[in-house]
Amino acid sequence: MQVRAKISKGYRARLGILSAVLVFMGAYFLYDWKIGYPKQREIALTYEDIFATEDNPQQAWVEIATENGWSTEAPGKPKTQSDINTQLYCGIACALIAAPFVLGFLRAGGRWVQVDENGLSASGGRQAAWSQIDRVDNRKWKSKGIAWVYFKDRQGDEDRILLDDWKFEVEPTRQIYAQVEAHMGMNEEQTAQPDETSAETETSST
Repeated sequence: MQVRAKISKGYRARLGILSAVLVFMGAYFLYDWKIGYPKQREIALTYEDIFATEDNPQQAWVEIATENGWSTEAPGKPKTQSDINTQLYCGIACALIAAPFVLGFLRAGGRWVQVDENGLSASGGRQAAWSQIDRVDNRKWKSKGIAWVYFKDRQGDEDRILLDDWKFEVEPTRQIYAQVEAHMGMNEEQTAQPDETSAETETSST
């Protein structure tokens, strides 16, 4: 029976929310670097100069602030150049952190995994006929809903397809796993764990 599991809407939504938060934070830092902090520094230095030189500094400050459209409240200590530079560094850091999440969100929209009478296939061109499947690493299936199906591609190189009921639709993913389990028999040899050089890389995408 053919079953296709598309990317989970909840998983993609979480990627989208995290991406949006990081992008917003980065934009906010960059705004303060380019506009917010330099403007505050200009206003605060003007305020300090007025109170250091004018005979009636409060009245002079209110007049100048009103003329420039500034708040008449005391602006506080002027931002330093170090403060301004820090906003730039934070903005860049947010952009670098956001990039993989934004890319993951965009790529996730078209991801899927499918099983049919011929075998297992996934988005990105991965196809594994039943005869090509070597083993299933299902050590994390019961606890986390994650299994890797290892197979030999047409060139004889090892490849794998991810089954993950957190990233993909839950019920279709479980149905796919059940068909793989039934077809493979899931004996000890077929569920043998990968060697140590390739183990623990399950967090990579399909």
